[in-house]
Order: sequence, then C-alpha cells, then structure tokens
Amino acid sequence: MRENKAFLMFYDYIDQFDLLSDEQLGKLIRMIMDRVNGRGAAADCGDPAVRIMFSIMSSTIEKGNERYEEERRRRSEAAKERERQKKAQSATANHGTAQDSAIKEEEKAEAKEKVKEKAKAKEKAAPAGGSLSDTHKNVFVPPTESEVLTYCYERKSMIDPKKFISYYNANGWRIGNNQMTDWRAAVQLWESRELNQPAPARERADTSYDMSEIERNSMRKYAKLR
Repeated sequence: MRENKAFLMFYDYIDQFDLLSDEQLGKLIRMIMDRVNGRGAAADCGDPAVRIMFSIMSSTIEKGNERYEEERRRRSEAAKERERQKKAQSATANHGTAQDSAIKEEEKAEAKEKVKEKAKAKEKAAPAGGSLSDTHKNVFVPPTESEVLTYCYERKSMIDPKKFISYYNANGWRIGNNQMTDWRAAVQLWESRELNQPAPARERADTSYDMSEIERNSMRKYAKLR
C-alpha cells in the first residue's frame, strides 16, 4: 500500500465526467481507488468509455504520485542537511571552547615554568657556602619586564608592570638614596600604595611615582627582616 493517503484528481475532468452516467462514474472511481491503494490491476468493467477515462486518469494520478514522492524526498534531504549543519556548528563551538581552555592552561604552565627556570638560575648564581638571600643583599640585578609581568600575574596584582619598570629604569632602581635590593618587595609596596589610595587618586595616578617616607621606612624594615 502506498505511503501517501491521497491522490490528485484535477477538476478539469469535469467535462469528461459529465459524459458518463452515474453508474459509469461510480465504476470509474472504484477502479481508480483500487489502483491507487495497491490492490493490483483494476477489474475490467467492460465499458469502453470507463476504460478510456480510467487509462487517462491513471496516468495523471501516477505522475502526481511521482511528483509527491520527489517532493517528499527533497524535503527529507533538506531536513537531513539542516541537521548535519547544526551538528557541525555545535562541534565547531565546542572545539573552540576546548581550544580556548587549552590555550589558557598552556599560558599558565609557561608562566610557572619561567618562574622555576628563574629560581634555578638564581640558585646556580649563588656563591659557594652562601645563600640566595645573601646574593640578593650583595648584588641587585634589575628584573626584565617579563619577570615583573609574571610576578604580577601570579599575585593578581593591580599595578601596571610597564609603569613600574619605566619608573625604576628612570631613577636607576633606587629607593630614596639607596640602591634597591629586592624589586619584589617594591612591587608589594606599590600594591599597598594602590590599595590605600582613594579611588579618584588612583584614577589620577601617572608615571611620576614618588615614594613617601612611610614607604621608605617600610622598605627598610622589610630589608632587616630578610
């Protein structure tokens, strides 16, 4: 039996129907219904007029069924294509999210690796029988912008690393009249200064940073504790 439960019967057959009697028309409709419902070949009613009309209408009905099947197939393929595109877009979005997460994890790993490499290099540079802190007290090596950036990243610091570097490059890495001994301590003092400033003052702050007497005293206390 056919999947479609209907068939086309064009109303322009009305003129031919008018030529048939009600009995002939009934036979014709029964023959057509048997044909479209897959009941096999329609029985020959023995009426030439009915057989002629049946032949004409059967051909038209079959063509209508073919068009219906073609349209059904086209719509089915279009629906499958839409579903395929939807899955492809979803897969692309998921891949992009996973890729972004992988990049962030890789950046974190690189930052940690740089810190480890720097620590190893400083340990190698420490003199025999001395400690790394002793080396820091005797020899100060200005940090690179990358080192300050990494340190601020680890601390989630609110200060601007470029501003920090520019300021101390300009004054020769000095705290007041003394040579700086620990730039990390200076970063922490800058953080304290930013936290203690009112919001408008932080917004007006520029690169001309002048350390107060209180900050210099704090730096001296920090050096003694080391």
